[in-house]
Parts: sequence; C-alpha cells; structure tokens
Amino acid sequence: MAWFVYVMSPIDDRWDYLSTVEEIATKSAVEAARGKIRGYHNYGCVDPDDFAADFGSAQEIAAMHGWEGDFKQEARVFWLPEPDNLSFVYAFVWKQENNGMIFVVSPHPLPWLGKPSHLRSSRE
Repeated sequence: MAWFVYVMSPIDDRWDYLSTVEEIATKSAVEAARGKIRGYHNYGCVDPDDFAADFGSAQEIAAMHGWEGDFKQEARVFWLPEPDNLSFVYAFVWKQENNGMIFVVSPHPLPWLGKPSHLRSSRE
C-alpha cells in the first residue's frame, strides 16, 4: 500500500469523534473470529493482521518524517471512500506528545492538507 504522510500544526479538539486504533483492531478481530466460528468469510471486514501491519508501517513512515515515537493521546482512525471498489479504506492520525505536531498517514492524497511525502509500505 502506498502511504501519503502529512505533518501539521497541533489540533486540540474533536479527537473523541474518531475511533482509536485499538477500538478498530478489537472490532476487526471480533468480526474475523465471528466469521471463522460461523463458517463464513466476512467480506468488507478489516483484516486484523493487515490492519496491525499497516499501523506499524504508518508509524515507521511517520518516524522518517519527524515523528519522535510518542503519542499525546491514542492514535485514531478515519475512513476515506475508495473509488475503485466502492468501499472505505482506513487512514491514521495522531498527535505527538513533545510538540503537539499532528501526523496524518493516508493511502490517498489529501491535497487540502498541503504537500505530502509519498512513501511505500513494506507490505507491497
């Protein structure tokens, strides 16, 4: 997966409207387990292993762009429409503890955030 990385000035409000990475990871693991137990494939379900790997690669890529490895609060997930297959794809955002800078890591460009750095994940 290709990632676009944005580093922004601090944002202080409305974080609680976004699900945490842990909440999405938990929900996707429960849905995957439910599908296995009931004997069906969860089409459209987020694969918990891919999600965890993607969050790890998002952190690695952000570190290449100044993230110091700390979180002011839990990392969050937001969703973007995927035009090619009529579904949603996840992206990540978090605030750094040290200086409050925001890191946005998305599989799609977000031009209103400025010029991104474009890197590829290790899962390609």
